[in-house]
Amino acid sequence: MERNLAVALALARLIFCGYRAVHQSIVIDEAYTYLRFIRGPWSVVYSPYDANNHVLNTILAKLCIQFLGLSEFAMRLPSLLSGFFLILGIYFVLELTTSRAIRWIAVFALALHPALLDFSIAARGYGTALAFLIWALYFSLRRRYAIAGVLLGLAFCANLTTIFPALALILAATILSTGRASTLASLFIPAAAVAFVISYPALRTAQKYHFYIGNPTLTSTVGEIVTDSLHGAPALGFLAGARAVHAAQFIFVPAIFAFILIATRRAFPAVLPALTLAFTLLGLIAAHTFFGLNYPIGRTALYLPLLFCIAWAIASDNARHPALRGANLLLAALLIAQFTTQIQTESFHPWVFDEDTRHVAELLKQACAGKPDQSISIGATWIHQPALEFYRDALPIPALQPVVRQSPAELLGHDFYVLNDPDTAALPRANLQILFSGKSSGIVLAASQ
Repeated sequence: MERNLAVALALARLIFCGYRAVHQSIVIDEAYTYLRFIRGPWSVVYSPYDANNHVLNTILAKLCIQFLGLSEFAMRLPSLLSGFFLILGIYFVLELTTSRAIRWIAVFALALHPALLDFSIAARGYGTALAFLIWALYFSLRRRYAIAGVLLGLAFCANLTTIFPALALILAATILSTGRASTLASLFIPAAAVAFVISYPALRTAQKYHFYIGNPTLTSTVGEIVTDSLHGAPALGFLAGARAVHAAQFIFVPAIFAFILIATRRAFPAVLPALTLAFTLLGLIAAHTFFGLNYPIGRTALYLPLLFCIAWAIASDNARHPALRGANLLLAALLIAQFTTQIQTESFHPWVFDEDTRHVAELLKQACAGKPDQSISIGATWIHQPALEFYRDALPIPALQPVVRQSPAELLGHDFYVLNDPDTAALPRANLQILFSGKSSGIVLAASQ
């Protein structure tokens, strides 16, 4: 019965995410992936490396586009399906808890988490990697290490940042097993083989400077994760403002992490998620200290809230004192209430500026109707160029010339202009007529008077 309910929840979430996938505008990172690694022959998937290329997800998105045609939905279909299996995997992992209340509060919290929702939709590899990671954890809990190893390799191929929790899970499972050498081999060899076959052709040209996004401190990373969790939409909810973020970042998160380490029993399998979380954090610190790598930003560290919540649920289930268990349940319920206030269908939190780009492209298509092919030019700010070029192909708009990257945007010599701050400050001097202005996104469509 509970498993049927888990399937129903995953389906309901998939339908909601599917609606967003169809109606939300493509955004800069998705469009850049299409332009650089999907549009054109298959060889472009393995063109010179860039961190934007989430290799396995790129391959899956290209396959979907070839079968379904170019659209937002086709680009996002791998993430949508991954989100469905992510929720099922979370439930199956949490079946090792004895308390139904704890299990379902944790499942609902992760199902409603704003960032996990966003990346169960966006055509990026984060959600796909998390789905493989959670099922690798599930099979590791059941000592089916060869399957877990294959899944860890796929998680790495979907998003390279997953290397930290993947290696942490391999290390934790090896330490907790009785036959350590065989466990290590069963996990590491399949993971390395899958990663090599799928990702090496892309990674062979990678250099350290390609991994350019990151934070200087772990505190900054935790702060971004907390902010993305509590304030993932314009509506702040009842846990509003900087005080709630700071309290969570500096008081509740460290206290709960200490509780996880203390309350989790030192027995397999209950301790595995907590140990994986701890080793992941140690790996991030070691990579920063010894190799100078940046700490991840919020969306590149989504494995942290996933592992944290699962380990927290298991620790709460192991807490013997009813008052302690009740306090954890209450705090998690408050998070669910906050996450509910963050539900929205307009934009992705990191890329609000592209919320209205599809609407602008549709306005351009109407204005270009009946014009000769490539007779209309656009001056566009660089943050909107990838999405506009995507829609030139997807809608399609044959009358538009290819939209090229401009920084700063050119305000002379074009038929239309798609701008955003700070380019809009020059509008009065450029003698341009505003045709559309997005309230939340800040995008402006203008034309010469």
